[in-house]
Amino acid sequence: IPQGNLDAYSRQALAAGGTAASESANQLSLKAGTVGYRQETLFFPLHIANKSNVTYDVDFVKFYIQDKQVAKRTAEQALEITPIYVFNGSLKKIQAKGKLEQVYIFKKFTIPEQKQLIVELYEKGGGRNIKLKLTNSDLLKARTFK
Repeated sequence: IPQGNLDAYSRQALAAGGTAASESANQLSLKAGTVGYRQETLFFPLHIANKSNVTYDVDFVKFYIQDKQVAKRTAEQALEITPIYVFNGSLKKIQAKGKLEQVYIFKKFTIPEQKQLIVELYEKGGGRNIKLKLTNSDLLKARTFK
């Protein structure tokens, strides 16, 4: 898909609304919008809201697949997934009481039944990190774009 189209589909994904999952901590909220799908490509819209009076500097966002149930004394294996493109990826600062919307674009994938997709948002030089969990059903409900 050409980059101009990726941007257009990303805007559609952000505008589509709906929530696959959301999490709040430390006056910060991370919401994954409904996943979009087009031409073997998945679009993950993320809505980040900073409700505090302190600016939030995004260090990085990490996507990985790991087991839902981790048995004691077993090595936990996580498979990291790298996006092929990030819409609004250059934006790394969320002002006090501000918002940031990004879309992470991946080649099509699905998640095995006993596993889940974890989305982690890390703060640069800070401890306000937040984690979101998505299941395979969230992916299978993906909206297709026209």
